[in-house]
Amino acid sequence: MNIDEATPAAMNGTAEPSSTDTGAPPSMGPSSSNKNFSSGTMGTTGGTTGASQPASSGRTPSEDRSSTESANASDMPSHLPKPLMGSAGGQLPKSSRLPMYFGVAESNGRRNYMQDRHLLMEDFQPSKGAALKERCPEVRSLAGVFDGHKRHEPAETAAKRLPELLANEPAVFGPAKQTSSDEVFAAIKRTFRQLDDEIIEEATQCDIADCQFGGSTAVIALRIGNVMYIAHCGDSGAVMACTSYDLHFPLRLTTDHKPNRADEHARIQAANGNIDEQHNRVVSEPKPHNGRVTLLSMSRCLGDPQFKEKDKDVVDCTPEMRRVELQPGDFAIVLATDGLWDVLSDTEVVTVLQKVRDQREAIDEETSKSGAEALVQQALRKGTVDNVTAVVLMMDWPEP
Repeated sequence: MNIDEATPAAMNGTAEPSSTDTGAPPSMGPSSSNKNFSSGTMGTTGGTTGASQPASSGRTPSEDRSSTESANASDMPSHLPKPLMGSAGGQLPKSSRLPMYFGVAESNGRRNYMQDRHLLMEDFQPSKGAALKERCPEVRSLAGVFDGHKRHEPAETAAKRLPELLANEPAVFGPAKQTSSDEVFAAIKRTFRQLDDEIIEEATQCDIADCQFGGSTAVIALRIGNVMYIAHCGDSGAVMACTSYDLHFPLRLTTDHKPNRADEHARIQAANGNIDEQHNRVVSEPKPHNGRVTLLSMSRCLGDPQFKEKDKDVVDCTPEMRRVELQPGDFAIVLATDGLWDVLSDTEVVTVLQKVRDQREAIDEETSKSGAEALVQQALRKGTVDNVTAVVLMMDWPEP
């Protein structure tokens, strides 16, 4: 995560603003590679395991492969793939209880602190106060990754409060056949906005000047039966690993929110925001207590009140969202912070996961855990500087 500070005068020079993130490189020897490394698992029940190879998918690397929608169709970015419905690769389990296993791993990287947070909920249930007309039979699960900057508290609040807020949304828990994607998208959008308000309120209540700044990215995966809803703001991202016959390939599910992305650049300018074009940063107004400005490397995130004004946010919290119908051959979804994506390509991520699958006789929670660990270790070997967190959701399709 890149967040810098500089004086307005310094920005007129040619020197790169110095980052507030510093730390010594970790030792990469075998005995110390796990020094700042931790992992965990979580599994979703509901089927047998043991398929050593995923079924062949109807997806191909050269075509648009998933349904993409936004809370408002007119807001759909032009860079995202157009909808593709249906599958040529097999039948979905009729029970909508496709076994899915969750694993997570994380590392400080070269930092002496950890600002990433995550959430894993294999059985995501509505709150007691949710106004449900009818209880749905489909399994619900929720996973997320949050990358804090300046402070860890915004990411911690996001990981704790997002599921609590989303659990109040009836659209998320109603019968899938009677609930439109637009209703689910609207529920997620409301949740992100409520969460943003809470993080900003926490910052404004802090008496220490530096506590009034900071924010977090967010990328979540909400499972409703055999449909995944992906939502993100910032530069934490998601990729799906797919198989078509003997070909393994990635499907990118998110596009980073950066100031130099054409649509984001135009939005920031329309909000009268300032952009440091040389360093690809959004520039805040000078801080009242020291006159310094904040340079933010992303154009959307939760928190960061210095970039937000009522009804005219320079840095927006509105998530981009995508609906993906799972197909046989879709064997994993990865949610990760930029500490992973900065050093690993999408194709490398799929290759690492496929090697892990090939080494195991069955697909289970240990496979997902091993996949997440392998991704983080590979990011460390490739020299990642930042905190890195990887959540792996691995599917176990029945034999065709």
